[in-house]
Amino acid sequence: MQRELASGLAIDRSDIVKVVDALAVAGLVDRARDAGDRRRVIDTPTPAGRSVLAEIQSDTRNVQEASCAVDRRRRHAAGRPVEAFLGTHQP
Repeated sequence: MQRELASGLAIDRSDIVKVVDALAVAGLVDRARDAGDRRRVIDTPTPAGRSVLAEIQSDTRNVQEASCAVDRRRRHAAGRPVEAFLGTHQP
């Protein structure tokens, strides 16, 4: 999980342990040694961590939707002068 997380966040793999440790201290991730391979640590989101993730995902969707709405308004506004020009200058 840490390798994928580091890649997805564009964080150096050596720094991701600090990030996951901070999430664990905040109560957002549980960390446990893998019973089959003691070198491996299993990181699991806690219910609080899943709740925070859901909030972040919702906020992200809201920002994306707002951004798309602004883009639509800009495109529409940018087209008005062209439409006006074309409307008054018919061949």
